[in-house]
Amino acid sequence: MGLFSLRLTYLFLSAILFSGDVFCNELSDQLERTNALFGMVVGKGVVSISKPILRPFTSDGCSLSPNSFFKADFTECCVEHDVAYWLGGTKEQKDKSDMQLKACMQNKLNPKFNKEISVSVAQTYYLGVQAGGVNFMPNSFRWGYGWNYVRPYTELTSEELTQAETFYGKNLTELWDKLKPGHFKIELQLYTLENSLFTILPSDKVVYNYLRLILDRKDVVIFGERRSIDLDSVVYEIKLQSCPKAKIAMTLNTQELIKSKNEDSYLEERAVIFNKIIKSVEDPDNCLK
Repeated sequence: MGLFSLRLTYLFLSAILFSGDVFCNELSDQLERTNALFGMVVGKGVVSISKPILRPFTSDGCSLSPNSFFKADFTECCVEHDVAYWLGGTKEQKDKSDMQLKACMQNKLNPKFNKEISVSVAQTYYLGVQAGGVNFMPNSFRWGYGWNYVRPYTELTSEELTQAETFYGKNLTELWDKLKPGHFKIELQLYTLENSLFTILPSDKVVYNYLRLILDRKDVVIFGERRSIDLDSVVYEIKLQSCPKAKIAMTLNTQELIKSKNEDSYLEERAVIFNKIIKSVEDPDNCLK
Protein backbone atom coordinates (compact mmCIF):
# COMPACT_ATOMS: atom_id res chain seq x y z
CA MET A 1 0.00 0.00 0.00
CA GLY A 2 1.06 3.57 -0.60
CA LEU A 3 1.54 6.23 2.07
CA PHE A 4 -2.04 7.47 1.68
CA SER A 5 -3.35 3.94 2.06
CA LEU A 6 -1.27 3.41 5.18
CA ARG A 7 -2.64 6.62 6.67
CA LEU A 8 -6.18 5.48 5.91
CA THR A 9 -5.46 2.14 7.56
CA TYR A 10 -4.13 3.97 10.62
CA LEU A 11 -7.24 6.14 10.77
CA PHE A 12 -9.43 3.07 10.34
CA LEU A 13 -7.70 1.23 13.17
CA SER A 14 -8.03 4.34 15.33
CA ALA A 15 -11.74 4.40 14.55
CA ILE A 16 -11.94 0.76 15.66
CA LEU A 17 -10.34 1.59 19.00
CA PHE A 18 -12.26 4.78 19.68
CA SER A 19 -15.59 4.32 17.93
CA GLY A 20 -17.68 4.59 21.10
CA ASP A 21 -20.30 2.51 22.83
CA VAL A 22 -21.47 0.42 19.86
CA PHE A 23 -18.10 -1.21 19.28
CA CYS A 24 -17.30 -1.40 23.00
CA ASN A 25 -20.52 -3.36 23.56
CA GLU A 26 -19.75 -5.59 20.56
CA LEU A 27 -16.27 -6.28 21.87
CA SER A 28 -17.55 -6.93 25.38
CA ASP A 29 -20.03 -9.49 24.03
CA GLN A 30 -17.35 -11.21 21.97
CA LEU A 31 -15.11 -11.51 25.01
CA GLU A 32 -17.75 -13.24 27.16
CA ARG A 33 -15.97 -16.27 28.54
CA THR A 34 -17.21 -19.71 27.75
CA ASN A 35 -15.36 -22.77 26.48
CA ALA A 36 -14.87 -25.65 24.12
CA LEU A 37 -18.24 -27.31 24.75
CA PHE A 38 -20.07 -24.23 23.50
CA GLY A 39 -22.40 -25.20 20.66
CA MET A 40 -21.81 -28.93 21.02
CA VAL A 41 -24.68 -31.43 20.89
CA VAL A 42 -24.75 -33.48 24.11
CA GLY A 43 -26.87 -36.22 25.62
CA LYS A 44 -28.29 -39.54 24.51
CA GLY A 45 -26.76 -41.09 21.42
CA VAL A 46 -23.93 -38.61 20.79
CA VAL A 47 -20.57 -39.95 19.64
CA SER A 48 -17.43 -40.18 21.76
CA ILE A 49 -15.76 -36.82 22.25
CA SER A 50 -12.45 -38.48 21.32
CA LYS A 51 -13.69 -38.55 17.71
CA PRO A 52 -13.82 -35.51 15.41
CA ILE A 53 -17.06 -33.69 16.26
CA LEU A 54 -18.51 -30.76 14.36
CA ARG A 55 -20.45 -28.19 16.36
CA PRO A 56 -23.53 -26.51 14.86
CA PHE A 57 -22.63 -23.39 12.91
CA THR A 58 -22.16 -20.21 14.92
CA SER A 59 -20.77 -16.85 13.86
CA ASP A 60 -19.35 -14.00 15.90
CA GLY A 61 -19.58 -11.67 12.91
CA CYS A 62 -16.32 -9.88 12.11
CA SER A 63 -14.35 -11.46 14.96
CA LEU A 64 -12.99 -8.84 17.38
CA SER A 65 -13.60 -6.14 14.77
CA PRO A 66 -16.53 -3.84 13.92
CA ASN A 67 -19.22 -5.29 11.67
CA SER A 68 -19.46 -1.97 9.83
CA PHE A 69 -17.45 1.06 8.80
CA PHE A 70 -19.55 4.12 9.48
CA LYS A 71 -22.68 3.52 7.33
CA ALA A 72 -21.31 0.56 5.39
CA ASP A 73 -22.40 -2.70 7.02
CA PHE A 74 -20.50 -5.82 5.99
CA THR A 75 -21.72 -8.31 8.63
CA GLU A 76 -23.04 -10.48 5.79
CA CYS A 77 -19.53 -10.80 4.34
CA CYS A 78 -18.11 -11.92 7.68
CA VAL A 79 -20.88 -14.46 8.33
CA GLU A 80 -20.40 -16.01 4.87
CA HIS A 81 -16.66 -16.08 5.54
CA ASP A 82 -17.36 -17.88 8.83
CA VAL A 83 -19.20 -20.68 7.01
CA ALA A 84 -15.96 -21.62 5.26
CA TYR A 85 -13.91 -21.21 8.44
CA TRP A 86 -16.40 -23.29 10.45
CA LEU A 87 -15.81 -26.32 8.23
CA GLY A 88 -12.16 -25.81 7.33
CA GLY A 89 -10.30 -27.67 4.61
CA THR A 90 -7.10 -27.01 2.72
CA LYS A 91 -4.82 -23.95 2.88
CA GLU A 92 -5.82 -23.13 -0.69
CA GLN A 93 -9.48 -23.09 0.34
CA LYS A 94 -8.67 -20.76 3.24
CA ASP A 95 -6.83 -18.33 0.98
CA LYS A 96 -9.73 -18.36 -1.49
CA SER A 97 -12.20 -17.67 1.34
CA ASP A 98 -10.09 -14.76 2.59
CA MET A 99 -9.99 -13.24 -0.91
CA GLN A 100 -13.78 -13.60 -1.18
CA LEU A 101 -14.17 -11.74 2.13
CA LYS A 102 -12.01 -8.92 0.82
CA ALA A 103 -13.99 -8.68 -2.44
CA CYS A 104 -17.34 -8.78 -0.61
CA MET A 105 -16.27 -5.97 1.72
CA GLN A 106 -15.10 -3.80 -1.15
CA ASN A 107 -18.48 -4.26 -2.84
CA LYS A 108 -20.21 -3.09 0.36
CA LEU A 109 -17.87 -0.12 0.78
CA ASN A 110 -17.59 1.09 -2.84
CA PRO A 111 -21.05 2.77 -3.07
CA LYS A 112 -20.34 4.86 0.03
CA PHE A 113 -16.60 5.65 -0.16
CA ASN A 114 -13.95 6.27 -2.79
CA LYS A 115 -11.83 3.40 -4.06
CA GLU A 116 -8.81 4.22 -1.88
CA ILE A 117 -10.79 4.00 1.35
CA SER A 118 -12.69 0.88 0.26
CA VAL A 119 -9.49 -0.95 -0.65
CA SER A 120 -7.75 0.09 2.56
CA VAL A 121 -10.54 -1.06 4.87
CA ALA A 122 -11.00 -4.37 3.03
CA GLN A 123 -7.24 -4.93 2.99
CA THR A 124 -7.05 -4.38 6.76
CA TYR A 125 -9.60 -7.13 7.38
CA TYR A 126 -7.97 -9.38 4.79
CA LEU A 127 -4.57 -9.11 6.49
CA GLY A 128 -6.27 -9.76 9.83
CA VAL A 129 -7.83 -13.06 8.76
CA GLN A 130 -4.71 -14.16 6.91
CA ALA A 131 -2.63 -13.78 10.06
CA GLY A 132 -5.19 -14.41 12.82
CA GLY A 133 -7.29 -17.15 11.21
CA VAL A 134 -4.58 -19.79 10.88
CA ASN A 135 -5.59 -23.34 11.74
CA PHE A 136 -3.21 -23.95 14.65
CA MET A 137 -4.48 -21.19 16.98
CA PRO A 138 -6.99 -22.46 19.61
CA ASN A 139 -9.50 -19.65 19.15
CA SER A 140 -13.06 -19.44 17.88
CA PHE A 141 -12.11 -17.76 14.61
CA ARG A 142 -9.43 -20.21 13.48
CA TRP A 143 -9.70 -22.11 10.21
CA GLY A 144 -11.83 -25.15 11.06
CA TYR A 145 -13.16 -23.67 14.31
CA GLY A 146 -16.31 -25.82 14.19
CA TRP A 147 -14.34 -28.95 15.10
CA ASN A 148 -13.51 -30.13 18.61
CA TYR A 149 -9.80 -30.25 17.82
CA VAL A 150 -7.27 -28.15 15.97
CA ARG A 151 -7.80 -29.42 12.44
CA PRO A 152 -4.89 -29.59 9.96
CA TYR A 153 -4.99 -28.09 6.46
CA THR A 154 -6.42 -31.14 4.67
CA GLU A 155 -9.38 -32.02 2.47
CA LEU A 156 -12.60 -32.76 4.32
CA THR A 157 -13.32 -36.48 4.55
CA SER A 158 -16.66 -37.99 3.57
CA GLU A 159 -17.36 -38.65 7.26
CA GLU A 160 -16.73 -35.00 8.12
CA LEU A 161 -18.96 -33.78 5.29
CA THR A 162 -21.69 -36.15 6.48
CA GLN A 163 -21.66 -34.47 9.89
CA ALA A 164 -22.08 -31.05 8.27
CA GLU A 165 -24.88 -32.28 6.02
CA THR A 166 -26.65 -33.90 8.98
CA PHE A 167 -27.04 -30.39 10.39
CA TYR A 168 -27.82 -28.47 7.21
CA GLY A 169 -28.57 -30.78 4.29
CA LYS A 170 -26.67 -31.57 1.11
CA ASN A 171 -24.15 -28.84 0.26
CA LEU A 172 -25.36 -26.95 3.37
CA THR A 173 -28.39 -25.66 1.47
CA GLU A 174 -30.43 -25.27 4.67
CA LEU A 175 -27.71 -23.16 6.25
CA TRP A 176 -27.41 -20.90 3.21
CA ASP A 177 -31.21 -20.48 3.22
CA LYS A 178 -31.01 -19.30 6.82
CA LEU A 179 -28.30 -16.81 5.98
CA LYS A 180 -30.00 -15.28 2.92
CA PRO A 181 -32.81 -13.45 4.77
CA GLY A 182 -30.28 -12.08 7.26
CA HIS A 183 -32.13 -13.58 10.23
CA PHE A 184 -29.30 -15.77 11.43
CA LYS A 185 -28.39 -15.14 15.06
CA ILE A 186 -24.83 -13.96 15.58
CA GLU A 187 -23.26 -15.82 18.51
CA LEU A 188 -20.75 -13.53 20.20
CA GLN A 189 -18.72 -15.93 22.33
CA LEU A 190 -15.06 -16.77 21.84
CA TYR A 191 -15.59 -20.21 23.26
CA THR A 192 -11.98 -21.37 23.38
CA LEU A 193 -10.35 -18.38 25.06
CA GLU A 194 -9.98 -20.02 28.47
CA ASN A 195 -8.43 -23.20 27.11
CA SER A 196 -4.95 -21.78 26.57
CA LEU A 197 -3.20 -24.14 24.12
CA PHE A 198 -5.89 -26.82 24.17
CA THR A 199 -9.36 -27.08 22.68
CA ILE A 200 -10.69 -29.99 24.75
CA LEU A 201 -9.54 -30.43 28.35
CA PRO A 202 -10.14 -33.41 30.68
CA SER A 203 -12.86 -31.49 32.53
CA ASP A 204 -14.65 -30.81 29.20
CA LYS A 205 -14.57 -34.53 28.45
CA VAL A 206 -15.96 -35.43 31.87
CA VAL A 207 -18.90 -33.04 31.52
CA TYR A 208 -19.58 -34.18 27.95
CA ASN A 209 -19.55 -37.85 28.97
CA TYR A 210 -21.66 -37.18 32.07
CA LEU A 211 -24.33 -35.51 29.91
CA ARG A 212 -24.03 -38.37 27.43
CA LEU A 213 -24.88 -40.80 30.23
CA ILE A 214 -27.45 -38.82 32.20
CA LEU A 215 -29.61 -37.06 29.58
CA ASP A 216 -32.39 -39.05 27.89
CA ARG A 217 -32.47 -36.56 24.99
CA LYS A 218 -30.11 -34.56 22.82
CA ASP A 219 -29.45 -30.98 23.84
CA VAL A 220 -26.96 -28.19 23.07
CA VAL A 221 -24.49 -26.48 25.42
CA ILE A 222 -24.95 -22.71 25.16
CA PHE A 223 -22.58 -21.70 27.96
CA GLY A 224 -19.73 -23.30 29.87
CA GLU A 225 -17.17 -22.03 32.33
CA ARG A 226 -14.73 -23.47 34.86
CA ARG A 227 -13.58 -21.86 38.10
CA SER A 228 -11.25 -23.25 40.73
CA ILE A 229 -12.39 -23.55 44.35
CA ASP A 230 -9.18 -24.94 45.87
CA LEU A 231 -6.34 -27.27 44.92
CA ASP A 232 -8.67 -30.28 44.97
CA SER A 233 -11.81 -28.97 43.29
CA VAL A 234 -13.02 -27.12 40.23
CA VAL A 235 -16.60 -26.06 39.48
CA TYR A 236 -17.80 -26.47 35.91
CA GLU A 237 -20.98 -24.52 35.10
CA ILE A 238 -23.05 -25.02 31.96
CA LYS A 239 -26.33 -23.91 30.43
CA LEU A 240 -28.39 -26.05 28.06
CA GLN A 241 -30.50 -24.85 25.14
CA SER A 242 -33.59 -26.46 26.65
CA CYS A 243 -33.05 -24.60 29.93
CA PRO A 244 -31.30 -21.34 28.89
CA LYS A 245 -31.78 -19.27 32.05
CA ALA A 246 -30.48 -21.79 34.58
CA LYS A 247 -26.95 -22.96 35.33
CA ILE A 248 -25.99 -26.52 36.17
CA ALA A 249 -22.93 -26.67 38.43
CA MET A 250 -20.68 -29.72 38.71
CA THR A 251 -17.86 -29.94 41.23
CA LEU A 252 -14.99 -32.00 39.86
CA ASN A 253 -12.08 -33.65 41.67
CA THR A 254 -8.93 -31.97 40.35
CA GLN A 255 -6.60 -34.72 41.55
CA GLU A 256 -8.57 -37.36 39.65
CA LEU A 257 -8.48 -35.17 36.55
CA ILE A 258 -4.69 -35.02 36.86
CA LYS A 259 -4.52 -38.81 37.22
CA SER A 260 -6.57 -39.24 34.05
CA LYS A 261 -3.76 -37.83 31.89
CA ASN A 262 -6.51 -36.92 29.41
CA GLU A 263 -7.01 -40.60 28.51
CA ASP A 264 -10.35 -41.05 26.77
CA SER A 265 -10.98 -44.60 28.01
CA TYR A 266 -10.61 -43.44 31.62
CA LEU A 267 -12.74 -40.33 31.18
CA GLU A 268 -15.53 -42.27 29.42
CA GLU A 269 -15.90 -44.90 32.16
CA ARG A 270 -19.18 -44.52 34.03
CA ALA A 271 -17.83 -45.68 37.41
CA VAL A 272 -14.89 -43.28 37.24
CA ILE A 273 -17.05 -40.29 36.35
CA PHE A 274 -19.74 -40.92 38.95
CA ASN A 275 -17.62 -42.27 41.81
CA LYS A 276 -14.28 -40.51 41.52
CA ILE A 277 -14.33 -37.38 39.38
CA ILE A 278 -17.73 -35.73 39.85
CA LYS A 279 -18.11 -34.87 43.53
CA SER A 280 -21.50 -33.16 43.30
CA VAL A 281 -24.07 -31.82 40.80
CA GLU A 282 -26.31 -28.82 41.47
CA ASP A 283 -29.34 -28.65 39.18
CA PRO A 284 -31.94 -26.54 41.04
CA ASP A 285 -34.15 -26.10 37.94
CA ASN A 286 -34.09 -29.80 37.02
CA CYS A 287 -32.57 -29.07 33.61
CA LEU A 288 -31.11 -32.57 33.46
CA LYS A 289 -34.51 -34.27 33.82
